[in-house]
Amino acid sequence: MGNCCKKSKQSESEDSFDLKSAINGKKRICIWILGGPGSGKGTQCERLADRFNLAHLSTGDLLRKVCKEDTPLAQQFKQAMERGELVDTQALLQLLISAMKDAYKNFNGYLIDGFPREVEQGYLFSETIGMPHVIVSLEVPDDILVERLLKRGQDSGRSDDNEETILLRLRTFHNISQPVIDQWREKVVVIDGNRAADEVTQMCIEAILRLGSDFGLK
Repeated sequence: MGNCCKKSKQSESEDSFDLKSAINGKKRICIWILGGPGSGKGTQCERLADRFNLAHLSTGDLLRKVCKEDTPLAQQFKQAMERGELVDTQALLQLLISAMKDAYKNFNGYLIDGFPREVEQGYLFSETIGMPHVIVSLEVPDDILVERLLKRGQDSGRSDDNEETILLRLRTFHNISQPVIDQWREKVVVIDGNRAADEVTQMCIEAILRLGSDFGLK
């Protein structure tokens, strides 16, 4: 019975954790990393995460992890990804919230990679978690994105990096994801993602450092 009580207290403590207050109160920095598929979000997030001790949370990675499971939700996600479509927003947001809570104690903040993909997701994020403090937008021409993704598909064997799916994903990005950048333009820092990776990293670092004093980053 004693163990049962301890588990209940722990569960109650976790449930009462208010992620939104932590973000809005600037206890942790929150950054959206946006850009078309193949724009270098993953590479830059890894570098920035190491530079500032931030949790890199990729919704793509979270989805691929779930898709390895044998569940109806995994099948739903797989089918949407194979068609180049957006997956269920509520289910994806819950995956993201869980990952953010798990990372809270060990990091100075979050790099959110791949969410939101549409304006509605952005509003849901802001209502549930809070608005990001800065939005980094990596801009790369479509022909370069296609070239990068085809090479990545050949190197990694990823099933969603074939030409047909790539073109669908680009169409989805321009029709649905680009309006996210337009909607919150005042928070957006546009970065030329077609430069050398080190140059892109330096521009991203400078954008984050402009907010650094508010979060103890340097």
